[in-house]
This record gives sequence, structure tokens and C-alpha cells, in this order.
Amino acid sequence: MKIAIIGASIAGLTAATLLKQDHQLTIYEQNPDALKNQGAGIVIPVELFNALLEQNILNNNILAIGIIKRSIIANENNHEKLICEQNLVARALHWQTLYAQLKTNISNALIKPKKIVHIKEIQDEENYDLIIGADGHHSIIAKTICNTMAPLYAGYIAWRGTVPLVECISPEIFGSITESTVPYFVYPNGHCLMYLVVEPDTDQILINWVLYEKRTEASLQNVLSMNKDAHQYRTLARGQMDTEQKKYLHEMSSVLPKIAHEIIMHTSEPFIQPVYTRVAPHRINAQGNTILIGDAASTLPPHTASGATKGMTDALQITAAINNNGLEGIKEWAMMRQLDDQKLLGLSNRMKDFLVMNTPDWSTMTALKFAEIWSKVIAGESWYTSNTSEK
Repeated sequence: MKIAIIGASIAGLTAATLLKQDHQLTIYEQNPDALKNQGAGIVIPVELFNALLEQNILNNNILAIGIIKRSIIANENNHEKLICEQNLVARALHWQTLYAQLKTNISNALIKPKKIVHIKEIQDEENYDLIIGADGHHSIIAKTICNTMAPLYAGYIAWRGTVPLVECISPEIFGSITESTVPYFVYPNGHCLMYLVVEPDTDQILINWVLYEKRTEASLQNVLSMNKDAHQYRTLARGQMDTEQKKYLHEMSSVLPKIAHEIIMHTSEPFIQPVYTRVAPHRINAQGNTILIGDAASTLPPHTASGATKGMTDALQITAAINNNGLEGIKEWAMMRQLDDQKLLGLSNRMKDFLVMNTPDWSTMTALKFAEIWSKVIAGESWYTSNTSEK
């Protein structure tokens, strides 16, 4: 089959790795070099991580941190108040580690540097049997399939950064690199989660942190610039935050326990990401020869940790669908995956509501009460966590 993949990030490269053996591929990426400096930490379910190893998409030497639990921690007189712990089985990687390994799987000869403005460009250029849109949040392919897809502001932003673990005043809170803990520091306007990753260039252990802050869309103009073409505010990259923004971040994070506040204070180049939601009404065009995978299909609130996971899962599934039943298999897959998208959207919205938008009174929260609320949030869905226990 003659296949075009639009986008050479995580989803596109995973799909290309799986499809290159049996199909004729061309990968379109408008600026491959720009991807080298993107991303921070990502979390992947163990089942997916093992599947990627088994299919030689990742190698056994990849720098990944083992996660075994998360702890829910409130602030009590500037110290940590442990509410409960949950089993959370996953692997954490630096985004660049994952990207670099996927990139080594693909010959540069397969990648064609080109900005695609409209899908008709490549349809006229080559007679492709299948076009895979893996071109991210602002997908041109999604616009072609779905006409208009305006993103919806989720009601909060993510302040992010990384700090060397050696600068942490209490590194034991993270456990070990093979059995690490993810602390969730909760507060009235959101929460701050932290987990360990390995910096790919130095092998240094970093703390990757994400602080979610509930914020009106009107107030975003004070911290971010608007991308009028995409109808949303832009991410503020590392090194772009001014003195006043850093001051605000430092003051805001003082509501967290001292250990979390100190980690944020030691971050030299924090950055900001506005959170948007966008789900394609369908993943496949009427002709059945153009599909969406990864962020091109949906952008969800980040609490489900489904960004990279979604893209790589899509790649595994579409490869199986193509190999089993060609384009008919793709149509069946698209219908099934659309149902999964809606379930994941529901789960992420329930998490968003509990952990950011309508947080409970954390000062009175107990392990039992947290478990009761969490069971309603999960609502029978499969996710990283299982039981809750009091310490």
C-alpha cells in the first residue's frame, strides 16, 4: 500500500516504524529540526511500554523510570499532609528520549520536509492509497476531514518545568528510579504533580513538574499571546517567561508544601501551556482513505496522561487493522476508536472537575473519602491507578 504520513512526531514516527516494512511510505514534516527541543516528561502505561519493546519500536536500554504509586498530599502549616496513596503502574520518560529513539527507526530518506497547507497538495502530488494525519493539535488533515474544529479552553493553564533531583530538599519523597512515587500536591485552584525522568544528554535525574491553575480565559491575555489562526493562546516556551511572570508563579506556588514550593523556586526556565479540548467528530473521511491519529484526532485535558499514549496506541492498532483487512479494517478501527475517544473525554473531564475546577476541601479530606470520590471519577474505566490506602 502507498501511504503518506503527515507529521513526524511521536504518533507519526511510531506508525512509520510499524508500516515501513510492508508498505511504501512518505512522511511529510514541515520542520524536523524544530522537534529536537520540544517536550518535557511523559508517562506511558506498562502494557503499552512492553508492547513497544516487544515490537522493537523501543529498545531495552531506553532511559525510563519505573512508577509504582502516587501520593495525594495537601499543605498543612507549610508541610506535607499525606491524604492517601494509590498504586500507579507506569513508565516515565523524557519526551526527547522517546522522540530520539523513534527517530532512529526511520531513514531520513523517508522524510520529506514540507509544510502541508491543504491535503489536496499531496493528493495531487501522489496517488496515495492511505493518508494518515499525525500532524498534532493544529492538524490540517483534521480540518480537511471535519471542516471546522475550534478548540475549547478547558478553564486552566499548566505551569511546567524541570529541576535536577539533587536540588530537592527531600528526594526520598520520590522513592527510587525503579520504584518511584508521583506526588500530587493538591490545593484549592488545582494541583501540582511531580515525577522523575532521565535527561537524555546527561543521564541526570530530573524532577518534571506540572502545576495546574484554574484561570479565566479573559485573564490569559496577561500571560500569553494569541494565535489568531488557531483561535487559541500560544504556549510560552522555556526562556520566555519574564520577571513578573516568575514572581507570580513563585507567589502562587507558596500555597503548596515547602518541598514542592522549593522545587518550583529552583526552576530556572519554567514555561506555560494553556489547556484546550478538541475532539474530532470522526477520525476518517467519507472515502475511507484518510484517517487521524494521536493529537490530530483529539486534544484532551492532560490528567489522563494520554497524549503520547494515544498516538502510539493508534499506530499499533491501525497497523494491525491494515494488515488484517486493508482499508476495510481501517474503517472498522475508526468507528471503534471514536467510541474510545468519547469515553476518554468523559474520564478526563471528570478528573479535571475533581482535581482543578471544583476541588473539594482538602483540609478535611480523608483516604476513605478520596477513595469514594475517585471511584466515581473513574466510573469503571481502566486507568493507571487501582486501590487507595491510608498511611
